[in-house]
Amino acid sequence: LHWHVIPRFEDDAHFPSPIWAAPRREAPARAWPDLADRLRQALQAG
Repeated sequence: LHWHVIPRFEDDAHFPSPIWAAPRREAPARAWPDLADRLRQALQAG
């Protein structure tokens, strides 16, 4: 048994359907170039 944790946003193209469903609308572009670094720092601090 394993789980996939997939963050969801109300403005994503598939919400509230599953991420593998056809998109319901166009989603806004998201650009988080430093997200991986911020997550690493948070995990190391924990």
